[in-house]
Amino acid sequence: MAQTGRTNQRQRRRRPQERRRAAALAAIAALVIAATPATPATATARAHDTARIPSPVTTLYFAEGYTGPGFEEYLTIQNPTTATANVDITYQTGTGATINTSRQVAPNSRATVNVNSEVGPGQEVSAKIESDQVIFAERPMYFTYKGSVTGGHVASGQSQLAQTMYFAEGYTGLGFDEYITLQNPGGAPATVDIEYQLGTGPVINTQHVVAPTSRQTVNVNAEVGPGQEVSAKLTSDAPILAERPMYFTYHGSITDGHVSPAQSAAATTLYFAEGYTGAGFDEYITLQNPGSVAANVSIAYQSSSGTPFGNALVVPPHARSTVRVNNVVGANQEVSAKVTSDQPVLAERPMYFNYKGSVDGGSVVVGQSAPLTTGYFAEGYTGPGFDEYLTFQNPGGIDARVTVAYQFPGGATASTSLMVPANSRRTLAVGNDLGVGVDDSARVASDQPIVTERPMYFTYKGFADGGHVGAAQPGPPAAPEPYLSAASRIHHRGIGPIRAGMSITEAAQIGGFTYTLGMDFYGDGSCRYAAPTGWDIRFMLNYGVIVSTRVYGTSTSLTAEGLGIGNTGTQVIGTYSGRTHLNIKGEYPPWSIVQVDPVLPTNVGTSLVFHTENDVVRFIDSGFKVNAELYDGCL
Repeated sequence: MAQTGRTNQRQRRRRPQERRRAAALAAIAALVIAATPATPATATARAHDTARIPSPVTTLYFAEGYTGPGFEEYLTIQNPTTATANVDITYQTGTGATINTSRQVAPNSRATVNVNSEVGPGQEVSAKIESDQVIFAERPMYFTYKGSVTGGHVASGQSQLAQTMYFAEGYTGLGFDEYITLQNPGGAPATVDIEYQLGTGPVINTQHVVAPTSRQTVNVNAEVGPGQEVSAKLTSDAPILAERPMYFTYHGSITDGHVSPAQSAAATTLYFAEGYTGAGFDEYITLQNPGSVAANVSIAYQSSSGTPFGNALVVPPHARSTVRVNNVVGANQEVSAKVTSDQPVLAERPMYFNYKGSVDGGSVVVGQSAPLTTGYFAEGYTGPGFDEYLTFQNPGGIDARVTVAYQFPGGATASTSLMVPANSRRTLAVGNDLGVGVDDSARVASDQPIVTERPMYFTYKGFADGGHVGAAQPGPPAAPEPYLSAASRIHHRGIGPIRAGMSITEAAQIGGFTYTLGMDFYGDGSCRYAAPTGWDIRFMLNYGVIVSTRVYGTSTSLTAEGLGIGNTGTQVIGTYSGRTHLNIKGEYPPWSIVQVDPVLPTNVGTSLVFHTENDVVRFIDSGFKVNAELYDGCL
């Protein structure tokens, strides 16, 4: 079936991948050359290679994909393992023809695939990704739809096909175009029955046959008519995958699109980490009851302030209902949500927004059936025009200690840790951690089960503004960063899990230590030291926030390069060749300092400083540049 509405009225554009990649790689090049083999920073393609992976460890599917005029499609691949991942991609077109490509993704890295370049223009494509290592993949797309609707959406690769699937969200009202894309990777035709469940109660049934190794697009507006709030149940006689892309003009002015994969099972408990009812944001939760018994549903909202909210409703059998969250929690609330029901239901959370007064769009995500202790995100970008966040929901009664480990093209990594209080939510601005111009993947590890999402807002190439959101994908377990110990590494931002910018209270929780406070030099909290009990470490505080860390005395902590107390300034200069600045302290003749410039964009604005006496390192400062480079005292 032709993709109705995806016209040839749009001009084709290239994603600024070269600009994005250059910004990130220029900053990390020295580290990559020194620490890893000569591996390309992005995927190394062997286009149309017919050699396929015989026994893949990972198989992921994407039902949707389009490279027509105005559409740019990408696949971002995260390899969180310590081995190179051999990756095969099979593209399945609307005609049944397939296109095969292969590539390698370096250990602990991410890569970006330009699908337009791989399959050519004008293709409706599904994708099957196979790898000999554990990988994760997402599919960001940016577009101009019908010449006027600009935006972008993202979806995660799904590891399982199914014969029964559900979509809670759907709308064919004014300005909304809804589709269902069907992927049949098998060798026999798949007969797919679609049961549309309307907000008004009636059911509409249609049937479609999807050819082997192909994809098909269903125009939902044409099937159910205009002005319908609609959920869907899909039943197939062969395993398939389905997604639901939607393109819209919301309230006459907000343009964008969003997409969601079908869910294979309903649940009695579902979670949403993200949610916001501030100025310009409209948040909804759509509920689908595919069963024959009315569902009594309760929704508990957890705010960043800890204030609880809630509402309850009944969803009739074989029907859908919509909750406007703004009406429940009020304005200016950052909220997560937990949906509980006495009958299995499906839930999605569409949001429409005007972000920062200039970026309008919408996003959608499906409710997660369980919190995770480890979750993965393949996509992420902090370049100009892109704001990336991670939102964390802790539905439990114990504070969660969380570490986010980032992977970049080429194998460089970085991490940050934070606390998420019990029964609350928290937001992390990724750009504050990584700096500008970074392609990133992320692994989130927590000592308590949490729910994590990644909302992004963007102005793509200066004109296609919008937003999209992804939910963490389950994967191999990982632990948060270890507590502060003698083995903790000294780095530009601090030591071990402790980084400049943390409050001393949070740092003590993350680091697992107690501390004593020193003199308040100016009496207003702007200059004070905190000393962890039992360690030769001192934190400089500015109004309770760590701005620098000092390691001294008998500390055995080392940098990643193996330098610490007792090494020489000469060794420091040799180890960090080309990155150091020597400053001899005129007022203290035996003393000098060696300042080490950062390499990673994550460390821009920080400094690592070795203080030497007669060329012997006596103490090491790290943290914000203006603070770490002070010999002593505060600004």
